[in-house]
This record gives sequence, C-alpha cells and structure tokens, in this order.
Amino acid sequence: MVEKNGNEDFLKGIRLSRSEIETLDRLFDATPPRELRENIEEIYHMYMVYAHQILPLDFEKLAMNMYLFIGTLDSIDKEMNVKS
Repeated sequence: MVEKNGNEDFLKGIRLSRSEIETLDRLFDATPPRELRENIEEIYHMYMVYAHQILPLDFEKLAMNMYLFIGTLDSIDKEMNVKS
C-alpha cells in the first residue's frame, strides 16, 4: 500500500490524486505489473488480428500508446522488484 507518512512533497507535480495512486497500488497487489503487461499485450495482438485483419488507419497512434503503456508497466514492475 501507499505509505501515509505525511510526506506530501512526493505528490507535488503528480497529476494523480492520492486515491488514484492507492487504487493503482491495490491493482498491482492483485495483479503484478509484469502479468498485467503480458495480458494487455496478448489482448492487443488478438485485437489486431481478429478485429481488423489489416492495420487500422490510426495504427501508428494506437501502437505508440500501447508501447508507452506497456513500457510504463515494465518500469513499474522493475521498480517493485527492486523494493521487494
């Protein structure tokens, strides 16, 4: 869980509220970021194959957003493994 040690300086400049950060923390307790990343990659690939059979018109934007999200989950997973 997110520590409530009174150090609000950490949250300055972060656009997520404390509640949203705690929700993400609970999500990662239930499903590790690595597993979540792998599930999302699989869903993304299945979506591309079955829904489109060709690349969608906005594929470049879709792919970039997925790449950024998957990279973020990978970074979170690495950080969590360092702390444990």
